[in-house]
Amino acid sequence: VLEALAYSHQHGIVHRDIKPANVIITDSGAVKVMDFGIARALHGAQSTMTQTGMVMGTPQYLSPEQALGKAVDHRSDLYATGCLLYELLALRPPFTGETPLSVVYQ
Repeated sequence: VLEALAYSHQHGIVHRDIKPANVIITDSGAVKVMDFGIARALHGAQSTMTQTGMVMGTPQYLSPEQALGKAVDHRSDLYATGCLLYELLALRPPFTGETPLSVVYQ
């Protein structure tokens, strides 16, 4: 996962939605990061949002700056990767709640 993110970050792309559903392991054992659907260029204007005023991503894996609608960069992907690794070890996401908003507030 980190190698794939390093490659995308070196090419100026931040994924913005790292989560278990976007990581696959191939039959040969290779790890692949999927779904760059909300990815954004690191050096573009308004790099936090796909549409004005709309925060994109999955609540359990949003970095604090992403949840607040602030500018994101490669560090947001690293934060989400930390959440992913936590879930792999603890067998649950680091943050849970009744609603997406309650998760974000944590």
